[in-house]
Amino acid sequence: MVATIMAVSPTIAAASDESFSLKVSSHGKSVDASLGSFCGTGSCSDSAYPLEAHGRLPIHSGGTIALRPDSPASPGVVASRVRVSIVRYKGDDRQYTSEPRDARPTDGSRRAWVIQLPHLLHGARVLSVDVAYPNGSSANFEAAFEPHTHVSKSCRHVAFTPNSDDMAAGIRVERVSCTFARNFIRDFDEAPAERYRGYTCTWRSVDPADSLAHTRFRCTRGTRVIFWKRY
Repeated sequence: MVATIMAVSPTIAAASDESFSLKVSSHGKSVDASLGSFCGTGSCSDSAYPLEAHGRLPIHSGGTIALRPDSPASPGVVASRVRVSIVRYKGDDRQYTSEPRDARPTDGSRRAWVIQLPHLLHGARVLSVDVAYPNGSSANFEAAFEPHTHVSKSCRHVAFTPNSDDMAAGIRVERVSCTFARNFIRDFDEAPAERYRGYTCTWRSVDPADSLAHTRFRCTRGTRVIFWKRY
């Protein structure tokens, strides 16, 4: 959280808050996070929470979000640390549902940061983001979000041997085409690997009493998912 908050006049606060901004992105949508309490060079401002939201960001548990903090009043000054917490409100009572997580910069410029969210959101609907700058400035932001569920679709099976059970069935995909998935499964079948074409793959064998034994595969790349059963 932003430390050492002092009361300042509305005029000073209004002039200073233009120095800090944060854009948060997920699933192709971006929102401007709301600036809360902050300390700039020579002045601080305290804000009443919850902050007014500027739109809602679609996210899902365990998903990845991108953050772009900026300080227009200090060109060239980039963030030195970005921390994200998951928050829920009961009235004005601010409750943290997870430990703060440090985002990581995407490259040496430190202008864009990414973070993976926890798998359990506990009914939270707000991201609280603390940004620290090398010059000693710091700011807290909030961005409202709404749970986003990927809609999966079924694809036609892949036959490896005609007129037999040698096939991949139960194929379901998210954010990829069935054509891509079926070609991916054909190629993957020749040389299964935990890392394949940029996807991370896992699998396990199952032997249910009411159906044929098979292996269940799941390959993911960001929000893209390919799932199938190999008989």
